[in-house]
Amino acid sequence: VYIKIGIYFISGEIKYRNINYGEENMFLGLGVSLIIFLGIILIGGAVLIYRKCPNDVILVKYGLGGNKIITSNGTFILPIVQGCKKLNLKPMNIDIDLREDSNVVSNDKIRVVVEADATFAISSSPEERVIASHRLLSFNDNEICALAKEILTGQTRTIISEMEFEDLLQDRVLLMTKVSENAEKELSKLGLDLINYNIK
Repeated sequence: VYIKIGIYFISGEIKYRNINYGEENMFLGLGVSLIIFLGIILIGGAVLIYRKCPNDVILVKYGLGGNKIITSNGTFILPIVQGCKKLNLKPMNIDIDLREDSNVVSNDKIRVVVEADATFAISSSPEERVIASHRLLSFNDNEICALAKEILTGQTRTIISEMEFEDLLQDRVLLMTKVSENAEKELSKLGLDLINYNIK
């Protein structure tokens, strides 16, 4: 849009000055659009690389800078050079059914029928959470349950084999205590805490 404006006299002649308001408005509009576009890109990028940490999980950030455990709020992840995975903090339950296992025998060689259940979770200890971040990061919940079940099953067999059949019948608390103590040591090597172990 060209507007003739600014009438003035030079040597008695009327002169007109052309002012191009269209070009000025066009460049202004382009500048505003560019700023808006860059703002959207920045906000979108921040959303894509920010990972929030719910209360029932821990986030393990890995890659550039090493492993870092995030237990609250969230963290920014640098694309390509960093990654992030979750470890579930919720208690997990497993059943230990040795009723059909003929290898479960007492110290005096009597076959024992045993059924138990257990509850465990990722440890609350910062040191053991570091262990969990190294040992369990590539496992899902079912695979973690399978590992814990294998440990508890093995410890149940071991403790039963060390006790007399009569003692097993009369003192189930002793059996549970011994299994729990042994299993806790093994589970801690994976960054897990045993919450409860119970003979049915």
